[in-house]
Amino acid sequence: MDKFFLVKSEFNWSDEIDFEGFDLFTDEELASARARYSKLAANDAILTCSVGANEELEVEASEVLEDLDDADEISREAYVILMNKMGDHYGKTLYNLYEESE
Repeated sequence: MDKFFLVKSEFNWSDEIDFEGFDLFTDEELASARARYSKLAANDAILTCSVGANEELEVEASEVLEDLDDADEISREAYVILMNKMGDHYGKTLYNLYEESE
């Protein structure tokens, strides 16, 4: 039986702008993301990501891994509802910023 996860992310830019959002994962997707970010974190990987018109934020792979490690298991029904209404990503998350910036 598949498991489903919600990964919440909350962070700020220079204590001026607060960001939050979530990403949805199946157990296989989460395991793959954890493995990938474990390797990146071991190499101290950091990316500079845009969070506005001219604002940038350095995102460490280890921060993304922390979010992934704090994943909340959700029911299949919750996963399906969120996926149908909002998709697998909503708002700003460290995971999504890192993925978009690579």
